[in-house]
Amino acid sequence: GEYKPRMPLVKATVSQDASVEDGNRETGAIIALRLPSSGNLGSAFQDMFSSLKVKATSKKAHAEARGNFMLFLMTSRLSGEDYEIEAVKLAREIQKTIKSAVSSGNMQVPSSIGITKGEVITSGSLGRLFSFTALGNAVSKAQKLAMQANGEILVSDAVKHKVGTQARMSRFPGTEAWKVDNVVNRDEYSGFVSGFIKRHGHGHGNK
Repeated sequence: GEYKPRMPLVKATVSQDASVEDGNRETGAIIALRLPSSGNLGSAFQDMFSSLKVKATSKKAHAEARGNFMLFLMTSRLSGEDYEIEAVKLAREIQKTIKSAVSSGNMQVPSSIGITKGEVITSGSLGRLFSFTALGNAVSKAQKLAMQANGEILVSDAVKHKVGTQARMSRFPGTEAWKVDNVVNRDEYSGFVSGFIKRHGHGHGNK
């Protein structure tokens, strides 16, 4: 038969039963960080971009630049079953990194972030020719949230529903998005409870 070269993943037509060879079909959390629209952002921005990629990898997330956005992807395969709350935590880490970079230099980067959930096709492993293609509009939705934000982290209904009580959120005025106000630190809470029990005893009798 005639030889037909394999099309690159981004142009592939994905069927319902996409095989592992063509990539993994999975649901993921997509974080979009809005970047300044100015052309040359200079070496300070490149340094920040590199540090954000390193931070993302350490949190088991994929990071890449697409147009005026930096995208981060977390899935259960890459990041574990609680990838939605981990995405919110990563977004807060990203904000901290940006704010420290802005305060130490003359770089003006808004820490405006949007997070959505959606189906993606992924290939490769972290740090090794990893790529992903979103099915549907999850990426554009995350980018829209990042555009609506003004230094906040905005998440979709689906992300809020999955995160539940692990983060405190409030409705962002004029949108269907939720603003992340705070993340509940479960380690601190567990430590407080165990410390309380040690100090006051468990039950009626102290041993």
